[in-house]
Amino acid sequence: MVNITGFGKIMADDPCWDNRPQETEGNLEGWEAMLKKDDAEKRAAGCLCMGSAIFEKCAKFPGVLSTEFYDDPAKAARLIATFRTQHRISFRIDVVATHDHLED
Repeated sequence: MVNITGFGKIMADDPCWDNRPQETEGNLEGWEAMLKKDDAEKRAAGCLCMGSAIFEKCAKFPGVLSTEFYDDPAKAARLIATFRTQHRISFRIDVVATHDHLED
């Protein structure tokens, strides 16, 4: 259904989603196993719409940048993942969201 209009073609062509069972079967890793890989492993596997690559190749796919899910902590995590991938370094930053409001 997603690919009928061609809008979801990029996701349908993604080797990490397309023609994979949910769970690993024999020598074929399932998409659940792919989701558990780190970002570098997903990129090495050619994932187009999984891991941080989703924001590069699939950003126009409905819901990917929805403010309901793509909030400030998600934006920070994306920035950190991109930096780690580009510079091949490892570090950890904990991002905490607060909803405190300042009163006048």
